[in-house]
Amino acid sequence: MYEHNNIVCLTGRVSRLIDVFSGIINIKTDMTKIRSEMMSKCIKIRNNIETTDETELKEAIRKQLYIDYVESNILSKSDLDNELNEWINDI
Repeated sequence: MYEHNNIVCLTGRVSRLIDVFSGIINIKTDMTKIRSEMMSKCIKIRNNIETTDETELKEAIRKQLYIDYVESNILSKSDLDNELNEWINDI
């Protein structure tokens, strides 16, 4: 087989294709772990907060997760906002 006018073996081509997808799979796995971690933190925040106001609870969650994930450079602010917007209203 030829690639860019050079002879290449099929194994090398398949290996490069798999490498392309491995980054995507790792990102999904990491976000799954992060989401699970966030849910555990939400439970702790809810148990420790002295309010019954839903808005205050959501703000406390947003604030703590911002500190934990954005300020520590694990996620960007937009990534955190996107993640929270998916489920914060279901709390």
